Amino acid sequence: MPQSTPDSASQPFQIILPVQPTRTDESFFKGILEKINVELRGVARGDTNSMLRSRSFDRLSNFSDEQLVEELKTMCPITYKLLACMLELENCSEKKIAALSLIYGVIMFKRCKELGFIQSINTIILSDSGANTEVYERFNKLGICFEKTMKYKIQDEIGTHFLDKVVEQVKAGNTFSFVLDNIDWEVKVHEMRSDNQNQSVHAVATSLVFDRVSCSHLDDTEPQRSLAETDIKQLVELNVNDAEQQRQSYKMIAAKILCEQIPAFSFLKTL
Repeated sequence: MPQSTPDSASQPFQIILPVQPTRTDESFFKGILEKINVELRGVARGDTNSMLRSRSFDRLSNFSDEQLVEELKTMCPITYKLLACMLELENCSEKKIAALSLIYGVIMFKRCKELGFIQSINTIILSDSGANTEVYERFNKLGICFEKTMKYKIQDEIGTHFLDKVVEQVKAGNTFSFVLDNIDWEVKVHEMRSDNQNQSVHAVATSLVFDRVSCSHLDDTEPQRSLAETDIKQLVELNVNDAEQQRQSYKMIAAKILCEQIPAFSFLKTL
């Protein structure tokens, strides 16, 4: 008499364990990791012309994630392929490229503090958005930005770029004026202690404004004539087109005043 085989429901519960990697697999992955390490160490070398090492104003102002990803692709091809595969970069969306750029910047910053290009940009962004100290501290632990105090150094480095522009303008004979803005504020602590007190901070924002039209040749010892006796036409020489535009502007202003002040002309508002 043939015996019936038990169905699957009557079979005892079985746990299927994943296949353990062989020594060949382990040596293969170890070799890949060693190659990645060599690539990243090459970027961190001082003689490597990496974009991450620069903090110049031109680089900061003209930064694009595509440029940084292209550097990763060129200098670290294996690392790029691994990260691109993990992010499914074949879709080539801007968000994924930005994410890959950030990951590359954080990895290299954790390896070498001099490669803080991405961190400089993020620090300036946080400063511009008015982020508090806690936000800086949290992002700094993740390697996304510098500490809050570093923003002043970065701003000074950016200011050096504009000083070079000032020298160029002065050499060209252009005149300028100083504009000063005094700023005072108080930083209050959440819990006051002997070593943690409120701070009164004072700063001065300075800017230089260059004259687009030179007036150094004009005499400024005294007015040439009384303002009441001055003919505006002699001061402002308008051509025919400028005079016509000025006349039309005066008409619009006069019509607006008439419509607002005299109710009988209110119907003209819709014209």
